[in-house]
This record gives sequence, structure tokens and C-alpha cells, in this order.
Amino acid sequence: MRPPESGSPAAANDGAKENRSGTATTTTVTPAGRDSSNGFPARIRVSRQADEYLDRLAAAIMRGEVGLHQLSGGLLAVVCAVDLCRQDDLAAMTARVARLEYERDLWYFVAHNPGKKPGDYYAATTAELWRQGGAA
Repeated sequence: MRPPESGSPAAANDGAKENRSGTATTTTVTPAGRDSSNGFPARIRVSRQADEYLDRLAAAIMRGEVGLHQLSGGLLAVVCAVDLCRQDDLAAMTARVARLEYERDLWYFVAHNPGKKPGDYYAATTAELWRQGGAA
């Protein structure tokens, strides 16, 4: 087995110990300081070199210089997990923005149409939606 290449995450592990064959082995994390809900430390840390490597890798992925097919299974799982969380956040935010835009339009309608009530806005927008659907 070859030793890890310089600049690789394995070589960058500051908690690594060199064994006799020249390959890096990781040290174990003690249970002290772990978050009891998931078994991971409350703050997950990597060495400065590994952090810099991951930062360069993320930038290269965003610029399109590194393809997802080049990532190891673990790194790909992290990238996909982050993307899924982003998509969930985006979906939640999109629904919230749509609701706020509706409320903005509702109160604009009421403020600029004396004597109209929120129910009138609903009737007007529903009628407009039906009109657009019938014209399609």
C-alpha cells in the first residue's frame, strides 16, 4: 500500500500516526465531548490542511473544474446531503415567499380599492385565474 499523496485528506490529517508500512492511520475520538443524540462531537473538526483541501475542492466543484464522478463515496454523500438540505430550505423558503407575496398583493388591493375587503381580492384573483385557464 502506498503512502497518501501530499495534499490529500489522508495526508492532511493532523491526528494521523505513521505506522511501519508508511500509511496513515487515524486516531480515535474519545466519547468525551460527543453529542449524545448522534454520536458525533458537538463541533466536528478536521486538521487545517484537510480544511484547506476541502475548501479548494469545494471551490473547484463550484467552478466545474472537478466533476462529481471524481469524488469518493464519502465525499459524494456529503455533497449530496448538503444539496438535499439546500433544496429543502429552498422549497420551504419558496412557499413562504409565495405566501408573503399573496398577502402583499391582498393588502395592496384593499388599500387601493376603497370599500373592498380581503374576500373581494380572493374573488377577483380566482376569477382572473379562471379567465386565464379558459383562454389557454
